[in-house]
This record gives sequence, C-alpha cells and structure tokens, in this order.
Amino acid sequence: MKPLKILLITASLLLAITLVATASPLSAATTKSLSTNFTLVNLGSTEANVIASYYKPDGTTWDADDANESFTIAADYGQKIIAQYFDNTLAAGQGSVVLS
Repeated sequence: MKPLKILLITASLLLAITLVATASPLSAATTKSLSTNFTLVNLGSTEANVIASYYKPDGTTWDADDANESFTIAADYGQKIIAQYFDNTLAAGQGSVVLS
C-alpha cells in the first residue's frame, strides 16, 4: 500500500507542475485547445499495476486510449508518460484523472 501512496503523491505533484506549464505559450504546439501530459514514477521496489480513470468536469467518464487506462510501471523509478495530444481517443478539453 505504501508504494501506491508514494506513486499517487508523485503523480499529483507532477500533474500540478504540468498544469502550470501548459498555461505557457508552448501549449500551442498541439491542435487540441486544452492539452496536457503527466509523468508517473514508481518509487517502489515492486512493479505497479495502474488503472487510470478519466473524468470530465461534470463527472462523466472521459474515454482514453486503452494503453492510457491500464498499464504497469516497472519498479525502482520506472516511468510512464501520458500525453493527451498523443492520445487519439482522449478529446480536447479539461478533466481529471484518478489513479488506482
């Protein structure tokens, strides 16, 4: 359980940093009007199985590519980068992601 908490805290911090960064003019590099990315880092010593659930501001589910909804992250600083502008299913707009 502790590795999952570390993963969630790390993901939250990286997401917050990324959201601030996307407000810069560099966000114009994509055709989607609102687009972001985040990096998950597994600080634990065992592989992490991650389920990412995406939601729109009204609480409805927001579909994403299967590879961005269920994945594993290798142990000992393994990483997974989720980039909205590379996701063909996740439409432009804003929302949230819940990791478990």
